[in-house]
Amino acid sequence: MRAESDDLGTLEQLWVESRIATGQTRDWAGRMVRDGRVRSAVEHPDVRIFLAFNGTEPAGFLVLARSPLGAMTDEPSVLIDQMYVQPDLRRRGVARALLAVVPLTAESIGVGVITAAVPAPQRELNRFFARLGFASTTTLRSTSVATLRRHLEPELAAERAGGQSVVRLRRSIRGRARTRHAAAGEAG
Repeated sequence: MRAESDDLGTLEQLWVESRIATGQTRDWAGRMVRDGRVRSAVEHPDVRIFLAFNGTEPAGFLVLARSPLGAMTDEPSVLIDQMYVQPDLRRRGVARALLAVVPLTAESIGVGVITAAVPAPQRELNRFFARLGFASTTTLRSTSVATLRRHLEPELAAERAGGQSVVRLRRSIRGRARTRHAAAGEAG
């Protein structure tokens, strides 16, 4: 999608509605739009956004992002980051029409794997993607920094008191890898 003003306005409107549907407030979603989050996504070179219409009425959107499957692999993937269909237009083929562009887009940029971010509690949506051949590969969980810190406080306190430092271990692994890389470069 190009960042044309009509299309951008339509996307922003649909995105706000999608955020409200997931429990965010209209104020929060509006602030994200005003802060340029949607525009930034539209302009990002690894993101492609598609709009669906029912006649002239906006029906939904799909956000694709090109990314590796994971941090430890080079295999590229197209991630269905977000997909939204207006509630009154669901079960009318809008989602399937949006998804029809995914394999075409993946093939056009030389990617052979498609992943989808599907919220675990949304059983119907998970079943929909399963029927389309998507297999469950991982469960993503998220928390706030404060919550994780609170739960790890005993371990963090022990580390400060002289226990084995995970951070030091990680830096050590990184340092050994650099040393091996440098040595291989000198040998070559």
